[in-house]
Amino acid sequence: TESSPGSTEGCGCSGLGRGDTVKEAASVVTENLQESTGESAAAHKMAFIEGGTFRMGNNKPTYPQDGEQPERMVKVSSFYIDTYEVSNAQFKEFVDATGFKTDSEKYNWSFVFEGLVPPELNKKITKSVAAVPWWLPVNGA
Repeated sequence: TESSPGSTEGCGCSGLGRGDTVKEAASVVTENLQESTGESAAAHKMAFIEGGTFRMGNNKPTYPQDGEQPERMVKVSSFYIDTYEVSNAQFKEFVDATGFKTDSEKYNWSFVFEGLVPPELNKKITKSVAAVPWWLPVNGA
């Protein structure tokens, strides 16, 4: 069962979902990047991570609502990852080349650390995740 934000049942994280209509398009973004820049992963200083199978989950979960059970074998496809952090300029280049939209751009809200939310805005926020009450959902963030 799902719990609502602020509930004492579970962590509350399922109550702030962005819907079931989201479909990730990582392969399309990768194809668009290669087509638009004509550069390979090597040119972007990326490392290849070999896919494989690993054990994921827990048979004795702290919060069953997190869906981290049961322990199971999961197969992950091979992928590339940057070998160094990505600068803001590099991220802008990526966005310009692919048309990528962040979750906050798609949904017009994002979680923000409570210490960075102005007090007047903080008073208007009515939802939070019980297990991490310092992450607040902020419209327009």
